[in-house]
Amino acid sequence: MQRICIARAIISKPKLLLIDDILKGIDPLERTQVELAIEGALKWLGPETTVVAVTDKLPTIKSFDHLIYIKNPYKVISAAKDSNQFRKFLKHALEDHSELD
Repeated sequence: MQRICIARAIISKPKLLLIDDILKGIDPLERTQVELAIEGALKWLGPETTVVAVTDKLPTIKSFDHLIYIKNPYKVISAAKDSNQFRKFLKHALEDHSELD
């Protein structure tokens, strides 16, 4: 059911798409396939759609152009995908674990 709702939201090509923990409840055996589908869908939507996603899964984060990481009210990181800060954040997060804390 979750994938049907996601597909309906994407196929309508909205100007703004809000996604909350898109991989929650997805079978770990299907996760890679779903991640690839999400990445393809985001490319298909193109720059006309602004996608705001709440997630703690790194593969999802890699698909976006901008990152705003909020650990607590005192630690907020904002970085564009092509920036050193974005790459540094991903490297650090991948070294620590696949889910962000």
